[in-house]
Amino acid sequence: MILEVTTQAHQGHVLLYIINSNGAKILTLPDSSTASCMLVPGNTYRLEWHLWSAQEADYHLQAKVTPKNAGFPPFDLQRRYKEAAQDFGGFYFTV
Repeated sequence: MILEVTTQAHQGHVLLYIINSNGAKILTLPDSSTASCMLVPGNTYRLEWHLWSAQEADYHLQAKVTPKNAGFPPFDLQRRYKEAAQDFGGFYFTV
């Protein structure tokens, strides 16, 4: 199973992590990047993101699993901040 992730940051910064059940980061994406990693069916993972900027900024984060899996529906996060900001979030998923 393949997880495909894309990050876009305009006038800001983003770090997106995929973390396995042992707490190890198996994928790290900075700012505007695209990458993929293999997921093992039956395992639990965490998708986590950190956003920050010193000014107005736009962010777009996307992720999907191929082949489709009910444990990870397509993820699409868009954020716009009109001034300096810090934000983060994440969720666990099992494929």
